[in-house]
Formats: sequence, structure tokens, C-alpha cells
Amino acid sequence: MHLQTLLLLVALVGSREGAVLPNVLNLPPCDSPLVEEAAFAAVNHINSHHYHGYKYALNRIEKVKVANLMPHGETYILELDLLETKCHIVNPTPAENCPVRSKAETKVEGDCDAMLSHVGGQFTVIAYKCKSTPDSAEDVMKVCPGCPKLLLLNDTTASQSVTHSLNKFNQVSNDTALFHLMEIGRMSSQVLPSLTGPTYFSEFAIVETNCTDDVLDQSNCVPLSESTARHGFCSSSASSIGLANEELIVNCDIYPAQGPPIFNVPAAPFDPAPSAVPLGPLEPAGPVASPGPDGNAASLLPAIPVLPDAPSVHHHHHHHSHSNVGAGTGVHGFKHHGLGHAFDPAASPFISSSEEMIAKPMVKRSVVAPQPPESLIICPGRIRHF
Repeated sequence: MHLQTLLLLVALVGSREGAVLPNVLNLPPCDSPLVEEAAFAAVNHINSHHYHGYKYALNRIEKVKVANLMPHGETYILELDLLETKCHIVNPTPAENCPVRSKAETKVEGDCDAMLSHVGGQFTVIAYKCKSTPDSAEDVMKVCPGCPKLLLLNDTTASQSVTHSLNKFNQVSNDTALFHLMEIGRMSSQVLPSLTGPTYFSEFAIVETNCTDDVLDQSNCVPLSESTARHGFCSSSASSIGLANEELIVNCDIYPAQGPPIFNVPAAPFDPAPSAVPLGPLEPAGPVASPGPDGNAASLLPAIPVLPDAPSVHHHHHHHSHSNVGAGTGVHGFKHHGLGHAFDPAASPFISSSEEMIAKPMVKRSVVAPQPPESLIICPGRIRHF
């Protein structure tokens, strides 16, 4: 349904009930200062609620709608293109300062819809949903035929290389603490002419435990509390894994304690569909309604939620320690940690990828203002990376 037709239908319904729509619907340029400010606020919120894998950076603002909901300010509805960066979530570097992953490294793109309120000069995220997709092996081959190929996060041999690499780090590091595996970020393999088998490249996050690296019995070693544990991020290469001539190279950066929050979240359900993306925890940017009589929370929600004074969300932070590689993060069958958070998407049609937006009828004050002509709509915005 086209936006103009939808607005007309809702306006007719509203007029029969003695009410009409908000009097302004703007389509500002995607690269205007306020729209960019809203986009960065959305990306920061998404990154702060992304519990596994890597931070994302804004690449392009695809679309924007701004609804005037006076006296409650404005509502911004954005469609954003993001790119995965090389900064894992344990890395305290701000996402805007992190390099994005190149096409030759199998880049990951994120597509996000976000809804924000703009009141008193401040942007607040009301709802958002995202999906992320890595480039296909065929696309990478076109750019770099001999580059490493991305592997499943639970690949057996590559996972073994992570275990061996972490053991080596604990043995040769000058740090006296024992570190455990927190999660695997990504794994890839490459066949080099000088070797008889593939070389495995891995990236993984680690967390400090309550043990020193010389302890013999590690069965009672557990991650320290959030306020005292240090986290690290490692990259490794391994060949001839498990053989006498095994070669390992591992480098780890250790970050101070009290870094970014690390969450211990339940595993996402596995969907065997090829296009499936592992969902992270559902994180409302505002309150979620209880199910209605029909069992659907959407039946109790208005078309547009109340905007001012949205309550903050409180989280309990825990460390995630893996006793089995790939366990507990929904990584089985996937090559990356999916950017799949959402705020009750069934109840949030206003952030769908379609052109539809239903506005809640308000107290009668004026008719709907005309939309700007197509020639004045300057979207999508500029591409920041590639």
C-alpha cells in the first residue's frame, strides 16, 4: 500500500471519529544534520544492545520520515545500512573510530529500521529491528580469489585451533592470569601453496578468571565479576593442527576491567532456513505490553506508542564463559553473530521495511499537510565506506 493512500484512508477513518492525523509528515534530506544525528543515536543504541560479535558503523541512510506529533515533539523513522567493524564488543574503542571489515575479508552488512523520538533536542530510540548478512563466498571470490573463506562458527577443526591458540597464549604470555574463552568472533581458512593443508585464521574474545596461569586443576576456574575482570581479543593462525609440526601464531590485546557490558544471554533458536539470521535477545527500547485476550501483544498496543518520558531499561550484566566452543550463542550453522535484535516487530509495523506508516488519530486540529514533491526528496544519503 502506498503511503499516500494509507494516510488518506486513516484520515477518512479519523474524520468519522472527530479526529485527524498529525498535521505534518516531512521527508527531509537523508544527509541533513538532524537526520544524521538521529542515525548516529540509533547506531549507538544498537551497538550498546548487541551482545555478541562486533560493533557496527553507519554506512548509509537509506530513507527517513519525520512525523510532527506536537506537543510531544517529532518522531523519526529511519532505514539504515550498517557495516561490521573489526572492533569486538569487548573493545572499548568507540564504533565510529573502528575500521570496517573489507570486502576481501568477507564484509557483513546490517540493515536496520529504527524509530526515535526527538523531544527537547534529544533523540531517544523507541524501537528498532535489524538483520545482518555476510557476503557470499562467490562475491568474495570476485574480489579476491585466493583470500580466506569464512567458516561456520562451530567448525570442528577451526574450533580446535582456537583452543590450542588460547592454551598457547596462557602458557607464553607475561600475564599471570588465566583467561578463558568468552566467544569466537569469526573463523576462516585458506590453502597456501607452501603447506600441505589449510591454514586456519580465528578471532576470539577472552575473559579473565579467578585463577593464575600456573594452576594445574582448572575445573574451579571461573570468570571474575564484571567490575574486576579484564577482557581481551585475540587473532590467531594455525596450520597442521593436532600434528607434531603444528604451527601456531596468536596475538591478544587485553583491555582494562570495567569495560563495555558483556551479557550472558540464552542461545537463539536455530532456524535451518538458509537465509536465517541468529536472533539476539529481544530488547525493548520501551515497555512491552502483556499479551491480549487473543494472545497477541500487538492487540494492546496503539499504532504509535507514547513518546515522552520513555522509561529506561535496566540490565543484569554477566560474563559469558564457554565450556564448549560455540555453545550458548546460537552460532551453530552460522558464519557470523547476527545483528538480529528487535522490539516486538509484530507490534511495530511503523519500522517495517515497507513504505507504510500508520499514525494514531489525534485530537482534531487541522488537515494533513501535503508532502514535499519527489524532486525535493534527497535520499538515499551518501555512502560513507563502500
